[in-house]
Amino acid sequence: MKKFFVLSICCVFSASTFAEPELKGTPAELTNYLDNVKNYIVLQGTSQIEVPADRAIVKIRIKVEDKTFQGALKKNKAIETSVIKALQQSGISSDRIITSAFSSVPEYGYFSSKVSTYNINNTIKIKVENDKDLQQIARQVDNHKEVEYAGMEFEHSQRKKLQNDAVEKACDDLKAKKSMYEKKFEINLILETFYDASTATSKTFEDELDKYTRKKFGGRLYSGSAVKLKRSPSVSYESTGYGQMIITGRIAAVYTMAPADTHR
Repeated sequence: MKKFFVLSICCVFSASTFAEPELKGTPAELTNYLDNVKNYIVLQGTSQIEVPADRAIVKIRIKVEDKTFQGALKKNKAIETSVIKALQQSGISSDRIITSAFSSVPEYGYFSSKVSTYNINNTIKIKVENDKDLQQIARQVDNHKEVEYAGMEFEHSQRKKLQNDAVEKACDDLKAKKSMYEKKFEINLILETFYDASTATSKTFEDELDKYTRKKFGGRLYSGSAVKLKRSPSVSYESTGYGQMIITGRIAAVYTMAPADTHR
C-alpha cells in the first residue's frame, strides 16, 4: 500500500513535469527570447468628422397585385414607366433615378393551395437636389395609389475626400499617442507594421494584428497590447438620420519598445 502511494505521487510529478515546454539555449538567448515576447505595444488612432449632408436619396415603392403573375408584372412596369417619365419631365435627369429589381410574393386563398393573387413590389431611388425635386416625387405618390413613400437616405458629395481626411486624422492621433508614450515613459517606439481595412486581408485588421503578434512575438494581440481594439473597419460612413454625416477613421500599429538612447 505504501509503495502504491509513493508510485502515485511520482506519477503526478512526472505528468506535471512533462506537461511543461522545454526551453533550450544560453542565458543570454533565453533573456532575449523573453524580452521579445513582451517587448511590443499596439496603439490605435481614431478620428471623427461630422458634416451636414449635401444631398438626399428619396425612396418610393411601387406595389401592385393581380390574379396573374403576368398581369401584376405588366401593371408594375406601366406605373414605373409613368413615374420615371414624369420625374424626367420635371427636370430630374435619368442618372439620378435608380430602379431596383422587382420582388414577387404569391398569396394563397384560405384552405387552398392555389395562388389567389400575385403581389409585385419594386423600389425607385431618386437623388434629390432641391425642394422642387421633393415636390415632384410627392406628386407621384399622390397621383398613384400603388406608389408609397419608403424613406430617405442622406449622402455627401465629397464622401471619398471625407473618408481620406478621417484616416489622415486618425494617423495624426496615432502619432500623437506615440509621442506621448515616448515622452512619459522615456522610451523609443519603433514601428513594426500597421493595419487598416485596405491593408488587411481578413475581415478586420485586428485579426491581422493578432496573426502578426503571434508569429513575431509569440503572444496574442490582446495579451500584449496597450489598447483593446474594437473590431471594426478603418473607415465608417453613416448618417444620423437628421441630415448629418459621421465619418470615423481608425488605424492600428505595432511598435517595439527600446530605451530612449537607442538609435532608431
